[in-house]
Amino acid sequence: MTEVILDRLTNALRAKPRKLDELHALAIEAGSDWTADQLWLMFACLDGYRVEEGGGDTAKPTVSLGDRSPKERLQEAILEVVRSEAGRPVPAQKVFSLLPSEFVTSVAQILAIARETPSLEVFGPGLLRLKR
Repeated sequence: MTEVILDRLTNALRAKPRKLDELHALAIEAGSDWTADQLWLMFACLDGYRVEEGGGDTAKPTVSLGDRSPKERLQEAILEVVRSEAGRPVPAQKVFSLLPSEFVTSVAQILAIARETPSLEVFGPGLLRLKR
């Protein structure tokens, strides 16, 4: 399972909870060779995901996003700001100014979180962009 495929599955879960077989099909389409059982185990072990067993023996489990930490919410907000710039590099100061007012942060924290985010790249004098 690559970070890109996990990011794609997570984006699908942001819209609504999904059945495991639906997520497995998305993963296969994205290039994963994992089985549905491996996918179930990954979601069961990762923080921030919930796996709820379906009723009966044949019902498929449903996977949903759990409660996100403040850091995860800030990370998602940073990603949204960078995505909104249509692929152009964005200075961290601009990201700071475009974040919703609910976030109390700094440019240094934005850069630190961006460095930890698999789909973001920090380069030059504090510029952020989506990884290619």
